[in-house]
Amino acid sequence: MSRVAPRNPQMGFEPPDLSQFHWRVAAALLALYATELAARFAGAPMDLFEWRAFGEGFAPWQPVTRFLVQGRGVLGVVLSLWIFAMVWPSVEAVVGRRGAIESIAAAAAASTAVGLFADAIGLGGGVTFGYNSLLSALFVLFGLAHPQAVVLLMFVLPIQARWFVILAFLLPGLFWLANLGEDGLGYASAFGAALGAWLWWTRRGPGVPRTRIKRKVRSARTTLRVVPGGRDDDTFHRSPAR
Repeated sequence: MSRVAPRNPQMGFEPPDLSQFHWRVAAALLALYATELAARFAGAPMDLFEWRAFGEGFAPWQPVTRFLVQGRGVLGVVLSLWIFAMVWPSVEAVVGRRGAIESIAAAAAASTAVGLFADAIGLGGGVTFGYNSLLSALFVLFGLAHPQAVVLLMFVLPIQARWFVILAFLLPGLFWLANLGEDGLGYASAFGAALGAWLWWTRRGPGVPRTRIKRKVRSARTTLRVVPGGRDDDTFHRSPAR
């Protein structure tokens, strides 16, 4: 994936234009991960920062600190950073840097809320950590920002970006249902992140005007009143033919 071209909205292998801000964020995330790996090597109890389900070692700080630890899966961390570098600039070009940060914050909050709710009613379980759950939010934002863009899925299959919105909900939702009560906490968090991004887009982002228009149309339909009149009305008189 790469940036969206205005005339030919396809995403291929061309690297995006990363600003100094993007490079700093990526460098900070890499430095944070390197610090985590060093701490794990030194024997620090980094597992305390992972989010564990109720009854499995839960602590109040874990829903927040789980974003700071990525585990030992180096390839997964690199892949997450690569997706961030490919998708974030395209989203930021539409909603602005402040909007992009707000949307990710909303996704993180919704991810935590849905995860806690799912765990409280027995539909969570297991442990989750890292910012992988926020990738579903990026896919939702990208699909809404560039619905007509064509992305090479798995570098082979062309797919319109609007389908990313559906997949960002469908895949975590199905995995969540398949792992209820076992490892459902992570999938519930990913589903919540997608929900948070969509809610931000439709309540505060570019989707607000369209949402308001739809509300006005629905309101007009429900308040529509039929005024008597027409050919079947008794007060209608046909003018005599000449």
